[in-house]
Amino acid sequence: MKSIIDFIPEEKIDRFNEIVEAAQAAKAAAPRKTGTHGPRTPEQKKAAATARLAALEAKLAALEAGEVID
Repeated sequence: MKSIIDFIPEEKIDRFNEIVEAAQAAKAAAPRKTGTHGPRTPEQKKAAATARLAALEAKLAALEAGEVID
């Protein structure tokens, strides 16, 4: 099976290699996600669930009052 390099003329291989090196350098210099967010604590989970519940209860009250909700 042929790769893309097999289709590049020999006189352009040097330029191809320059482009590949530049792409690798750009990838190495790109900002990375650090992953600083760890697992949520039970208190954080409870706060999020409480906020979701309050939002849903507000929507339910609006629906019961006959208001139009997006």
